[in-house]
Amino acid sequence: MTPIEPAATIRQLGPADAPAWRALMLDALAREPDAFTSDAAESAALPLDWWVQRTGSEIVLGAFEGDALAGMLAVQPQPRLRVRHKAVLSGLYVREASRGRGSWCQPTPSGQYRVWRGLSEWLALSGR
Repeated sequence: MTPIEPAATIRQLGPADAPAWRALMLDALAREPDAFTSDAAESAALPLDWWVQRTGSEIVLGAFEGDALAGMLAVQPQPRLRVRHKAVLSGLYVREASRGRGSWCQPTPSGQYRVWRGLSEWLALSGR
């Protein structure tokens, strides 16, 4: 059987993506509460404008299957000169329906997900 290979576009989230990011994050917090430091109830109470503002102050990459946000990954590039080529990755989540469906979100033997293929391209384009 050939695995399903949905085309995923990986890009940095912007203000227009805030509603989809909020919905995906709330799904993540509900399904995997121990994987995040945020609380589902507190996050649900935050106004949409808070999410919009965060898209301008944080680097969050989104994996889109068509127009649907299927996954997210926060990137914190290291600012010091000698480690600018490195980044801390956090907040990785792939919605349940998209897990294991394409090269961008295949689980490894240890059960973890490969980091998206677009991450290295994004870091190169951003000058990191």
